[in-house]
Amino acid sequence: MTTSTPEAVVRRYADELYHRRNLDVIPELVADPTIRHEPGGETHTFSLADSLARARHLQSEFASMRFDEVAFVASGTDVCWVYDAVLVRPDGTEVTMCGAEIFRVHDGKIAEVWNPKPAPGLWG
Repeated sequence: MTTSTPEAVVRRYADELYHRRNLDVIPELVADPTIRHEPGGETHTFSLADSLARARHLQSEFASMRFDEVAFVASGTDVCWVYDAVLVRPDGTEVTMCGAEIFRVHDGKIAEVWNPKPAPGLWG
């Protein structure tokens, strides 16, 4: 068990994975398995290998990623992160999007994620 707060775990996950592109932290910050909830009631169970593959795929799609916090709320084991993102494809094309994710952290690792589809553009 770790002494990191759920808020610290999610902030570190976002910074390391998206900004620093550091996949080595996935085993430290993501539970095995992790449950991902999507719109329409779809639920997927990801092994650690699945979580790594998902992160690798995202990083292969974009040469750089910047996520700017719009709102960040932590309550107990749950953390909600609302963001604007600017993603740059390998050819230099920028993709802007806004989104929100809810994380549930258990024993210092992200154990569940509610991940609605992001929308094009920025929150403003």
